[in-house]
Amino acid sequence: MSTLTKREQEAYDYLKKHSDLLNTSVDNICKELKISYGTIYSLIEKLGYKGYKDLIINISSEIIKEKSGLSHNYHELIDANFKIDNEQNLEKFFKIIKDKTVVFIGKSHSHIIAKKFSLDFNRLGIKSYVLENDYDQIILSISNMTADCVLVAITNSGTTDWILSALKMANSQGIKCVTITCVNSKKLTELNELVITMVNRNKLMIKSRITNFIPILIFLDIFWEKAIDKL
Repeated sequence: MSTLTKREQEAYDYLKKHSDLLNTSVDNICKELKISYGTIYSLIEKLGYKGYKDLIINISSEIIKEKSGLSHNYHELIDANFKIDNEQNLEKFFKIIKDKTVVFIGKSHSHIIAKKFSLDFNRLGIKSYVLENDYDQIILSISNMTADCVLVAITNSGTTDWILSALKMANSQGIKCVTITCVNSKKLTELNELVITMVNRNKLMIKSRITNFIPILIFLDIFWEKAIDKL
């Protein structure tokens, strides 16, 4: 492909960013950018297309491919989670864990994320630890917990049976619970003082293989930033 002139590149960039490309005429582009018809047709020739319609169809295809790519999906996921108004959740969370020992639980991959949360909480000066990734051990540990602890469950699906059982057990012990998840439910709401719900790829109908725990880790970063100022 021949090197584009500054004006040709400007026209190409305009077309790539235009929201209604298929209904964009040569006249509109020329008027909008104050360029000549010759610039557009020189662009078409340099890109190797047969005509203006061919140019538009191919650029439209490029845009669709880019928007379905992994990088675009990551940005979409991050944007969706930062649009969540977490201010009230954060304030309530800080009140719940104030002067408490924060005990994290999670199953399988969630247990790894729980370890990360606990590590960061301790670095912030918040006393914290993680229960073992074993149901019987968790139930035993919760039975020995006191009201100076807060149980925080990490669960992407919000439906893990033994996480729900652990929350129920903690409730019976008078221990306050918080769940950080991507799927809230009536049952979770009933078992927790607070449910923090993030947006995962399933909610956005993203087909790319993006780890479902990224939204929960985004919340950890949001919490960390807020905690630095607050604690």
